[in-house]
Amino acid sequence: MNIIFKNLKKSINLTITLFKILLPLSIFIKILQLTNSIDYILGLFLPIAKITGISTELATVWITAMLTNIYGGFITLSSFAKNNVFTVADITVLATMILLAHTMFLETAILKKAGGKSLYIVLLRVGSAILVGSVFNFIFKTFNILNYPANIIWKSKSVNFTINEFIFSQIKSFFYIFFIIFLILTMMDIFEKIGVLKLINKLLNPLLALLGISDKGININLIALVLGISYGGAILIEESSSGELSTRDITYSIIFISLCHAIIEDSLLMLTIGANFIWITIGRFFYTIVFLIIFNKIYLKIINFSSIIKKV
Repeated sequence: MNIIFKNLKKSINLTITLFKILLPLSIFIKILQLTNSIDYILGLFLPIAKITGISTELATVWITAMLTNIYGGFITLSSFAKNNVFTVADITVLATMILLAHTMFLETAILKKAGGKSLYIVLLRVGSAILVGSVFNFIFKTFNILNYPANIIWKSKSVNFTINEFIFSQIKSFFYIFFIIFLILTMMDIFEKIGVLKLINKLLNPLLALLGISDKGININLIALVLGISYGGAILIEESSSGELSTRDITYSIIFISLCHAIIEDSLLMLTIGANFIWITIGRFFYTIVFLIIFNKIYLKIINFSSIIKKV
């Protein structure tokens, strides 16, 4: 019973913390959509997005997904798909870029609350999306891979919510997030007591050492990997505020969560617009692993160099 009451209290506090971030930004994004302000912002980012070699239409879709969310990008794509034929290669590049960088206002704010720096998070995600998108686009065009029409089965739904519907959706989200966070915290306590967490840490320890992630950070990263930034970020906020995680653990977790989260749900969602599941899933996960390995080696060299300077 003590565990339940403890987790209920934690869940309420974490949900309130998240909603202090999510609600104002949701209202802000809604205002951007209603006033068509997104169209003006699009013009600023289009030249950057087109570095990857994707079309203006697909660049517009990606930027819309960054400024709003994945569904906002899908709505834009469905309007373009009426008069354009996109290949699976085109959509796979787009989907990968969206998966690496989407819902930037909300997700950046959550990771900032967990201890990240907004500018670095944005540069990491947008830069990664452009890099991986460019590489995929080059590979697909050079070797004529996935060069056949994409089957876009996702259908646009009405997004013209009334104020009452918007308020109701936020209240529903609050209770949904609260329930999921409570479930996560309770399951983590149960797994810890029966030794599941120790087993997971033991199995993943070789990979974790290579990536620079300690055993304290593995649970957070696994939650984010499966459930997404909101829930992984909520647990990261809780752990970082309690002092359980070192600055290094927080930094590495933020990098991992930024690049690779909701890998099943979001990847399956991309199938509805015709993306290739293997490329978007394995490609994103592989890039995240390689990035962290390189980052860890550079980080360790900087630490060693700093210690040498201090001794001198």
